Amino acid sequence: MRMLLKPEAMVKIDAEYPEIDDPLFFQVARLISQVTISDIAAERALYKAIHHIVKKKIPGNIVECGVWSSGSMLLAAEALRHFGDTTRTTYLCDTFAGIPELSAQDIDNLGNSALHSWSHWRVTGQSWGAAARGSMSAMC
Repeated sequence: MRMLLKPEAMVKIDAEYPEIDDPLFFQVARLISQVTISDIAAERALYKAIHHIVKKKIPGNIVECGVWSSGSMLLAAEALRHFGDTTRTTYLCDTFAGIPELSAQDIDNLGNSALHSWSHWRVTGQSWGAAARGSMSAMC
């Protein structure tokens, strides 16, 4: 496994979250650091959620809608394996073409339109929310 975060960045994370004492979590956090847009708190919440469903034997599979570069699902899969659950199927759903064209109806929880930001990305020829095809295969 390659380390993608600089050592000093991981020391900072370790210092900010001393209650996290599971070495596997930090190992996976290092692995997915370049293929996720989630912050460490969201990653930890996902990891704890996976632990909860395994511990409580809650049935079902794992689905992520809008996977970007699949970092969160890599974390979920590694957590499932770590907690001894190899029975679930993981499903990754995405357009694989970035975010479709937005309209004035696309707003955040504060009522701000996302159309302006999306339009900027489109004018510059970039894709907002798209990851390079095959970027996840390099991680596995």
